[in-house]
Amino acid sequence: MSDYQITNLEQQYGARKLYEIAQLTIPANARIGLIGHNGVGKTTLLNQLATKGTIQPEADVLLVPQLKPTAALSGGEQVRQYLNDAFSKRPDILLLDEPTANLDVATIKWLEKRLKRFRGALVIISHDRDFLDDLCTTVWALSEAVVTVYSGNYSAYLSQREAEKGRQQAQYDQYVTEKKRLKKTIEKQKQRAEHATVVPKNKRGTSEIHGSKPYFEKMSKKLHQVAKATGSRMAQLEEVRRPKTAKPVQMMIPNAVKMAGNTLLTVTDLTVTQGGHQLVRNVSFKIKAGDHVAITGPNKAGKTSLLTTLLHQDDDTVKWSPLAKLGYFQQNLSNLNLEGSILANVTSTSIQDDETNRLILARLGFSASDWDKPVTVLSGGERVKVSLAKVILSDVNGLILDEPTNFLDIEAVTALSEMLREYKGTVILVSHDRWFVRQVTARQYHIRNQQLVTEQSDQQARATTYDAEKLQLELKQTELINQLAVAPNDTALEDEFQAVSRRLRELS
Repeated sequence: MSDYQITNLEQQYGARKLYEIAQLTIPANARIGLIGHNGVGKTTLLNQLATKGTIQPEADVLLVPQLKPTAALSGGEQVRQYLNDAFSKRPDILLLDEPTANLDVATIKWLEKRLKRFRGALVIISHDRDFLDDLCTTVWALSEAVVTVYSGNYSAYLSQREAEKGRQQAQYDQYVTEKKRLKKTIEKQKQRAEHATVVPKNKRGTSEIHGSKPYFEKMSKKLHQVAKATGSRMAQLEEVRRPKTAKPVQMMIPNAVKMAGNTLLTVTDLTVTQGGHQLVRNVSFKIKAGDHVAITGPNKAGKTSLLTTLLHQDDDTVKWSPLAKLGYFQQNLSNLNLEGSILANVTSTSIQDDETNRLILARLGFSASDWDKPVTVLSGGERVKVSLAKVILSDVNGLILDEPTNFLDIEAVTALSEMLREYKGTVILVSHDRWFVRQVTARQYHIRNQQLVTEQSDQQARATTYDAEKLQLELKQTELINQLAVAPNDTALEDEFQAVSRRLRELS
């Protein structure tokens, strides 16, 4: 199969140019991750690629759009349905817009395996770093209306970006050094020019100085011209911008000193139900002030229900410290005033100073020119960022975050992880993003078979189950070998032996 080409492709959004692409290549078996800030135009580009005639030679292109859970189908069920339909049509190019949003970890792993087996080309928008690392071999980075192509997965892209920043820093340092040298040279040249007209004390009032005066004036004029020429050289220096570095955030945490080392939350024999259906039972754990913990599990296992129960239960099963002040990020973004500006939304509930408010917004990708935009004109991912900033900056010392990375761009996920690592308060997090959970939390709980178990106990339980299954399979394999020795042409025995052997290899 030949490669596919995209040429002379551009798109405007009002007066703003989203992208201008002279030429891009999609290899026949490409695995491309499309990344960029929220609102930069990634979904618009994907939709345009799906338009007939955009890609040459003519190809069968199929787009799987962003999917949201419904009352009838979960996110995972919708993705399976869409993908099974897509694979049955055998497109040349499959376009996927945030396919891992609203998926649990098990479904994400299933999705990775299915996409690896797909024989056509893939172009994927995703904020999931592990997913991009496992699947992609090329990254398209959309920024400032330009798509830059990087070879390798997302981690390789980051390494190349760090190398670029290193080169930019070296160029900036060289620029600053040269500018300082020329400035110093100009000062010296000007001083020499001024001194050239000063008459030495031992020559003042003598007839000798009258004959030398034109010479000194000429010398002074020449030195001023040299200084001016050096100034022109300095003005002509090509300016090199200093690479941006993220400033650490120092936030005021209410009651931080009083709560240090003390228990923030005690849960004892809690059962969580919904509509009369038991979701999680016999839940008991403690969280200390400053702990960062995650709660993970399959879709519909009861993660969100557990969070809301922890917040609203009013009996001996859930006890919060009286010093606890909790901020809750919900996926419905109900804390936003859509008509208010970004800055007004954040400052209306913030207890931090103006510098911290602006720093948090900047870290999440909002420049000063964005702050006065009304929330109603923002993309879904941008609204999520405003809602998160509003919660983080409010009068709280504990954050309860329900899937905060859904619909964020990958750079915003990275920025959020860095801010939460620096956050001195308590974090209780529900997330399907494996990389994000590893970065932010030190302890993870899993909901498995209606039980809340720690990562360590969960791994031990699975190891015990695997060991038991492996032993049974090995005994069965030995039994089948003995049977095949007696009946070597029995195809049913041979098929069973091969199935048992395959499962043993999977467990090894």
